[in-house]
Amino acid sequence: MIKVSLILPSLNVKKYIRKCVMSAQEQTLKDLEILCIDAGSDDGTWEILKKLAAKDERIRLIRSEMKSYGYQVNLGLRLARGDYIGILETDDFVEPQMYETLYEAVVRERLDVVKAGFYFHSSRKGQEEDRKRMAFEALRPAGYKEVIEDPAHLYALFPEDSMIWTGLYRRQFLLSRQIRCSETPGAAFQDIGFVLQTLYLAQRVMYLPECFYHYRIDRKEASVYSIRVLSYCHVEFSRSRQILLACGVDDLRGYYIRLAGAFLHEYKKVLRAVKYNTEDPILTETMEWFWETLSEGMEDGWIREEDLRGNAWEEISLFVRDRTAFGEQMKRLRSKAPSIERGAIEC
Repeated sequence: MIKVSLILPSLNVKKYIRKCVMSAQEQTLKDLEILCIDAGSDDGTWEILKKLAAKDERIRLIRSEMKSYGYQVNLGLRLARGDYIGILETDDFVEPQMYETLYEAVVRERLDVVKAGFYFHSSRKGQEEDRKRMAFEALRPAGYKEVIEDPAHLYALFPEDSMIWTGLYRRQFLLSRQIRCSETPGAAFQDIGFVLQTLYLAQRVMYLPECFYHYRIDRKEASVYSIRVLSYCHVEFSRSRQILLACGVDDLRGYYIRLAGAFLHEYKKVLRAVKYNTEDPILTETMEWFWETLSEGMEDGWIREEDLRGNAWEEISLFVRDRTAFGEQMKRLRSKAPSIERGAIEC
């Protein structure tokens, strides 16, 4: 019996793919399948996958006809045979006990979703290191390992639970609620809708305090470093809202918490990349949508000061009130957001 299906979407990750797949092979939970779904790699990734698959019958090699992270994940969902689904990004890797620990919890507590913490991982001067441990601080200290029923109204989760890859999902739950990733080209933010839908539609969720997943943050080819991140956010958040409304969701507070945080974070990154030119088309092309949507969220009471962190309330309020003043303030602050370059990937 296949207990867990791991979905590994890949595209030109030759440098990382072996370590990633081997971390899946070395899981203490042996009753799993490893779905390696490649979108036409031409750097040697596919050849490495073939060699690994020849020695492990649990590995299934699948060619994706689209260069789309979301399409690859969705293809894996359609082909999966396990009772539970895990998603492992192929420039990352996991600890050996991750999926056994998650599986035991999800079965014991009859959960739709279980998640654990993760590490920010990077390489410096040839040395692999975990620079920061990240878990779900909103649940400290008593909320860990407690079953959360109807997580959509635990608003403190929304700014923290934005990762598709830290957990296990009951496959029948995903199928019955038709939860999927966006299938837009590339690999940028296509899991936003997936994560929001699971938070809104799951009935039983649990978070574990342990960290098992190593999330690589120093790969400059990654979609989070694209100069067009605001455009991708616009597309994915717009789509996600339509899906939530179609599912009958009438409380959009969690959605707006995620949107406000994502907008501020990505705006600051892009502003730095365009040398603080607030009139650069890369910034202005999506401003009308963000302004209209965030203004609506404030008017309808979905965006509240108590839900936002740090200076986010003041910054969102200023953006809604005066976009020009907001841009000028961001210039004066010279944001410390992670840097991207003007010539960054356009995927």
